[in-house]
Amino acid sequence: MWRSAYSLNWHAVLAAVHALLGTANLLFWQFFIAADVLIVGYATTAAHWLFVVAHLAVLAGTARPVASSH
Repeated sequence: MWRSAYSLNWHAVLAAVHALLGTANLLFWQFFIAADVLIVGYATTAAHWLFVVAHLAVLAGTARPVASSH
């Protein structure tokens, strides 16, 4: 059947992919200026970095030990 959650490996891979895409947006920022689509540049770059933070938060959250219920 369907699995409801990514494995932790996928979170690490996707964090790296979004970091790469966000960095590429910053390196090629002149394209957004030349094409007169700065709003798109702001939105996509912010979204990529938001996804990086979200994936890293999942990875950090799973690294914490589970508290004992005793």
